[in-house]
Amino acid sequence: MKASPRWPQVAVLVLSLGVLALFSQSLSRSPQYQPANSQKFVSARDSFDLIRRAATIPPTQQNPNIDPPVPIISLSSDYISNITASKTQSSRRALNSNGAEEGFGLCKIVPPPSCAYGGGTTNGRTIGYYQASNTYNRVCNKISPSQIITSNYTHLYFAFASLDPSSYAVTPANSQDVPLYKQFTALKNSKLQTWIAIGGFDFSDPGTSSFTTWSNLTSTSSNRAKFISSLQSFMSQYGFQGVDLDWEYPSTPERGGQRADM
Repeated sequence: MKASPRWPQVAVLVLSLGVLALFSQSLSRSPQYQPANSQKFVSARDSFDLIRRAATIPPTQQNPNIDPPVPIISLSSDYISNITASKTQSSRRALNSNGAEEGFGLCKIVPPPSCAYGGGTTNGRTIGYYQASNTYNRVCNKISPSQIITSNYTHLYFAFASLDPSSYAVTPANSQDVPLYKQFTALKNSKLQTWIAIGGFDFSDPGTSSFTTWSNLTSTSSNRAKFISSLQSFMSQYGFQGVDLDWEYPSTPERGGQRADM
């Protein structure tokens, strides 16, 4: 009796090898799946295992959880997690549970960090920044200094004052801030101090006249003396009790700093 033809089994084997070849080729062409040593993330054995498992999953045109998306088959969730964890530091940030990049697009209120009671890390301070520009940049929900609920704070910082790039004198960041200064410092009491914050992130933006101001100010004793003298007058005039130097960032060339800053 003749053996039954094995053509169906042979056809399935050829088809499987063909899909394996296409899948391996698509991985080799994609720079997203090449590690630093130029070896492929997935071996032939792993690729075959993925194809076998994917047979139970309806195929899709592309997988939206990976960039760039991989055509042909729908990958398993554990493989997606493995690829995300294997990306280099120069690649995209890992995805969070909301499907957004970590640190962006969070759909929840992030609680403030907590410090152990009596740990000494905060010296008993609870600090809040008051963004003065809200009173003239917002269309709604404007908050004046008198509307600040101060009961939870030991220090409030008025954000921000500016610096003259030539004289290093402390100046208002906006003329509309001036009427708010004394309203703000009037909040101080035995449990609350009102300080002035100088600088801020935008102050050191590339292309601005203040880009290198912090670095230039600290570079000589003469420049520092000019700043200190102006600061004392500014604080005395408006009633501020302290100062927060918001320099972002020392020794960072792309933010106007230089190595000598440190």
